Amino acid sequence: MVNQDKRRFLPQTHTARALAALLLIVIAVLAVVIKETPRQVGRRTLLRDGKQLLWARGHPESPDAEWFDVTNSKIDPNTFQFGIGKDSIRAIDHPTFLEADDPRLREWGIDDQTLVIGYAVGDDARAYPLRILDRHELVNDVVGGRPVTVGW
Repeated sequence: MVNQDKRRFLPQTHTARALAALLLIVIAVLAVVIKETPRQVGRRTLLRDGKQLLWARGHPESPDAEWFDVTNSKIDPNTFQFGIGKDSIRAIDHPTFLEADDPRLREWGIDDQTLVIGYAVGDDARAYPLRILDRHELVNDVVGGRPVTVGW
């Protein structure tokens, strides 16, 4: 009886050891991957020449990286979330608008149910579709003779 119990126990022990070894390998690989991820390499804020700098673009450890001087900021720069970097998404400057009944709008998936950001000055009204703003985030326009920036 004892031998049968040992036979049942031994494969489970080998399996447990193999799983533990596999888990250690996975943890080691994850540690290397996390360490080498660009988001994790270097700091997104640093002190240099008495100034506190916040990452703007480029690899943080590269001499070509750009930094914002936030020395006198009232907001703790470590609370910011970091995206893809300064000027990585191009704004739309001087957009072209179509009339609401233009058939090209439907071709682009824009209809009367499309969510927009609306802005009007006097009789000059604009609708900026969110599906376009999702890709550009900013539009620089002139509405009613006034320069405006629409952000999403």
